[in-house]
Amino acid sequence: MRKLLLGLVAVGAVTLAAGRTAEAQVRFGANLSWGGDTDVGLGARLNFGVGSLADSKPIEGLITFDYFFPDESFGVDATYWEISANAIYRFVERGKGITPYAGGGVLLARSSVEVGSGQNSISGSDSDIGLSILGGLRFKTAGTLIPFAEARIDIVADNSQLVLSGGVYFGQP
Repeated sequence: MRKLLLGLVAVGAVTLAAGRTAEAQVRFGANLSWGGDTDVGLGARLNFGVGSLADSKPIEGLITFDYFFPDESFGVDATYWEISANAIYRFVERGKGITPYAGGGVLLARSSVEVGSGQNSISGSDSDIGLSILGGLRFKTAGTLIPFAEARIDIVADNSQLVLSGGVYFGQP
């Protein structure tokens, strides 16, 4: 599992190094999410142009990390996080008033559960690879904060969930 995570990071780093045009600008962001099965989450994201494709095509890369805080009912302590690597297509030029986008990619989901406490506890964890399909809007502002709203469907194993996210990117529009 660590090799897969390192592989995703390596792909992102190589893609970042490949594109150094104005369109290949790198943006970092933070978000608050709500998942249909996983409740509230906090996240971070990296958005970047995809090498030479950014010069002629409105294609971007998007790497996201979300850590969710599932409801702890009945003495169950659960954690859930996911990291995804996506390709997105911008429907208008970057920096316009509202920039709609859509795309998809792969994700790695990790969940763990612990029931009880101390020596009487039972725990387990699982990791799965899945797909992510997303769409959203970015909003141009006068400053360097770029708000966004996004909806995605995460499909992992036999389960899927709707995730709604909102947040800001830090950088030039």
